[in-house]
Amino acid sequence: MILHHVQTSALNDNALAVCLRFCAPQDSIVLSSDAVIALLDQQWLNKLKPFNIMALADDVAARGLTEKHLAASSIAINLISMNEFVAQSLTHQKVITW
Repeated sequence: MILHHVQTSALNDNALAVCLRFCAPQDSIVLSSDAVIALLDQQWLNKLKPFNIMALADDVAARGLTEKHLAASSIAINLISMNEFVAQSLTHQKVITW
């Protein structure tokens, strides 16, 4: 079980696309920094749907996204704190940062 940590915007970088190529069904993905912008794009939401998706709550808020935006998405998105991110990194076998 791998925790994939994506930090860059899918609009400017291919990190999310490459991450999805290597994700297994039991893996989890944490979006942070500008990567949370992908949560507004239906194309990316469709690609993220099979995975356990988490986003850092502070980064979501810093980019003007609200729980209302996330509730309207077609996938379940767990907003987590930095402490929860650390806890997730300890429960997964490996963490890969993209």
